[in-house]
Amino acid sequence: MTELLEVTRHAYTFFCDDVRREDSGKLLFIGVYGAAMYVESFPFDIRGLAFVISVVTPVSRPFKQLGLQVLRDDEELVSTEFKEEQLAQMAEQAEAANDGSPDRVTKLQIILHSPPIHFEGPGHIRVRVVTEDGTIPAGALRVEQHPNQQGEDSPGS
Repeated sequence: MTELLEVTRHAYTFFCDDVRREDSGKLLFIGVYGAAMYVESFPFDIRGLAFVISVVTPVSRPFKQLGLQVLRDDEELVSTEFKEEQLAQMAEQAEAANDGSPDRVTKLQIILHSPPIHFEGPGHIRVRVVTEDGTIPAGALRVEQHPNQQGEDSPGS
């Protein structure tokens, strides 16, 4: 059997058009993007996006500071910060469920929604998780012109 590696803090994001919660508690991800969002042309406006952000930390390393940022290139679109009391409560709950296993983690899943977004040209939407130890990149979505649309500014070109 191979050695069990230590779990490190990490984060990832699903970029979607919308997220809905069923009565059963399940989440429906509507219009999930891969690495890129392809648009017909620029400038381009989108009514908004949903970000399903998962943040993971070992139970032995609870967060002392936790904030989330969604950026369009360098401009902040959405952000939120957890209060100390919320983080302390999450740490207590995780510790109460801890069975001593080295791979026990606390996983938070947060859904954020952006306001309408305007793009003058290609760019990126990035998600960052800010902790007491630094910033964890949580994914990015490229926004670019669809390859089949490039150079088709006028009929017959």
